[in-house]
Amino acid sequence: MWTSATPSELKALSDPIGNGVFVLAVEGEDRFRVLSINRRIEEFCGIRHADVSGKLLNELLQDAEYARVAQRYRRCLQTAQRDEYDETLTLFNRRSSWRTVLTPLLDAEGRVVRLLGSTAEVSERRRLEKELEESEQRLQLAIKGAELGIWEWDIPNGRLRVADDWGPEISPFSGLTDISIKEWIQLIHPDDREQALATGTSALNRETLSYRVEYRTLTQARDWVWVEVHGTVVEQDEQGQPLRVCGTYRDIDRQKADREALRQLTQELRHRALHDSLTGALNHGAILDAMEKEMARARRHGGAVTLVLVDADHFKEINDRHGHQTGDEVLVGLVRRIREVLRPYDLLGRYGGEEFLVVAPGPDGAADLHERIREAVATQPFSTRSGLLEVTVSVGLAEYDGNEATTAENLLAAADAALYRAKSTGRNLAMQAHPADFSDET
Repeated sequence: MWTSATPSELKALSDPIGNGVFVLAVEGEDRFRVLSINRRIEEFCGIRHADVSGKLLNELLQDAEYARVAQRYRRCLQTAQRDEYDETLTLFNRRSSWRTVLTPLLDAEGRVVRLLGSTAEVSERRRLEKELEESEQRLQLAIKGAELGIWEWDIPNGRLRVADDWGPEISPFSGLTDISIKEWIQLIHPDDREQALATGTSALNRETLSYRVEYRTLTQARDWVWVEVHGTVVEQDEQGQPLRVCGTYRDIDRQKADREALRQLTQELRHRALHDSLTGALNHGAILDAMEKEMARARRHGGAVTLVLVDADHFKEINDRHGHQTGDEVLVGLVRRIREVLRPYDLLGRYGGEEFLVVAPGPDGAADLHERIREAVATQPFSTRSGLLEVTVSVGLAEYDGNEATTAENLLAAADAALYRAKSTGRNLAMQAHPADFSDET
């Protein structure tokens, strides 16, 4: 942008910079024309940008001083390297010492077309050395765009001018690029084009003057990377129709990856907090919370909830005879078998040890659910590291009809009483709670 901006645009770019900034056009080896000086130079020298912009430098300096300055500028032209030096000049009858950093600005063919100077008085050397260093850093960031690619959209001509000095390994461009809007669109990932075009169209339709959008773009390495694009309408015609949009874009591929990793980590931590690590079923606290929420929903809407307690028969014998690893495989298999007979919205949790709790919302939640669970477990043996094992469960079922007098403790006690009867009667049985099993119910 610095190589092509107009004098007024250069002044707008350089005014916010703390030190003095000037830009010269190179018209030959010994011919340098002033394009712009910023506010700091105006204030110090008591001159205006308009008084010097467009004038040759030899018109503003004494012959001896110009010869010394021109020698430095020629060396900068020849080496195309940045130069830093101290000098004393008489400008508009005011003599002062300056420390100047001179930076050559190259066009797309690598030719030096302009010289950019960042300069500061050196009377308070220690303070200004730090100020100059900071200002130079800001200038270099501005020239290179830091981590930004700078673009300008010429709407009437359908052209996009991109200035990108921040790394061709990230961007599809290197240096200055002038392409058509159609070419730019082809660099956007097909899945993101609709959103990108809709955002740009909002500026064309005068719905917004500024916009921001994220999409994937193709790099020189033919990889897709995420970029964040900001655009602002900077020029309009008399009817308010946008003529020019300027903006920036930056690589956010790592940021997107970090954001996704954080989302997945948060999701994983939430899952761990709510689920049993062995079986994947809800843990004790989570299944009880779910039961109380479903009971509250049933009270509000006149619904029902079915509670089923499932206990593995003779599980201690399995652990003692075959080992805990085999016991763990049995527990995982139990959860798999139970889920086969549950509806998608039924909830299953590990209540404790070898005991599991099912919360089935809705008036049709019962429907012999306890017997279907028992049968699903007992029908086929479990495949374990110790071979095929016959496993059975005892099951107790209790139904909640929305009665406000029935608490969660009452419902659990009723299901537990039914489970106890199933185990004491002979195991591998499914029993339903009796009205008397709802202890402490008024």
